[in-house]
Amino acid sequence: VGDFNFPFLKAGKDSTTLNENIGDKSSSEKKQAKFLLDFADEFFMEQYIKKPTRGRNILDLVFTNDHFLIHNYNIIVNSMLSDHFTICINLSLKESTNPQSQ
Repeated sequence: VGDFNFPFLKAGKDSTTLNENIGDKSSSEKKQAKFLLDFADEFFMEQYIKKPTRGRNILDLVFTNDHFLIHNYNIIVNSMLSDHFTICINLSLKESTNPQSQ
């Protein structure tokens, strides 16, 4: 979870990819974004935010490799709080019933 500030990332229905038409193709930021996407892919992580979090860009990202963890999310616009929108994530958590784990 975090503000990655990569405006050239685009979220599709099934994946997040680099938009090659935005910015310098060889910029260090674009290389960092590619590294992030490669890392997420290597560890079977999915990026869940598909709606803009600042203007028309998706800058704030949420990754997980537990596809049952995130039930859904909402974007809340509050320009008095920040220039980024607030992400409210509903997690699907289960309480442990194993007495040894406590």
